[in-house]
Amino acid sequence: AWTIRVTQLYVVVDYTAPVCGDGIINQESESCDDGNDADDDACLTTCAVAVCGDGVVQAGVEECDDENLTAGDGCDSSCAIEEV
Repeated sequence: AWTIRVTQLYVVVDYTAPVCGDGIINQESESCDDGNDADDDACLTTCAVAVCGDGVVQAGVEECDDENLTAGDGCDSSCAIEEV
């Protein structure tokens, strides 16, 4: 993000490079950016949207997440705990 301030004597231009975690979706590689360090919400710290099968348990949404959508392994394809 560019910031330009003009004073009586000179112009100051500050530039901060966009990064994942700055709270702004500003790169093609970001599908979300909530600006926090939590991986259990809808947006991972990698700036990817959390989905069942990504290996991260989304609080209040998933009971488990074993990085696959295979049933019969203790965590089903909707990220609910299953008896095996």
